[in-house]
Amino acid sequence: MVMTWPPDHLNPETWLAQFLDSPEARRGGVVKRQIRDVERIAGRDLFLHEVERRGFQVVENGRHFVVFCNSRPLRRVQGPRDLQIPWPSRLQAAWKAVSKPR
Repeated sequence: MVMTWPPDHLNPETWLAQFLDSPEARRGGVVKRQIRDVERIAGRDLFLHEVERRGFQVVENGRHFVVFCNSRPLRRVQGPRDLQIPWPSRLQAAWKAVSKPR
């Protein structure tokens, strides 16, 4: 028996519908998929078209597409670089225990 990828029953339309109409997507949540899978099953252009058609937003990071299933603004946040926050003593002790040279 020869296996094909994607399987015959998994066409781009079905895959996109399962992904973009999932409970998490309907709640306005965040879903991710590996870029490799998107390109093999649906194709990048169709995927991006369907995401945008629904008013969702997508970012590419490393090997993944991360889809924000809403149209609320995205904002990249970072903590201050020079802020010194003391670790709780139990974490300091644990860190010292695992970071000792061997």
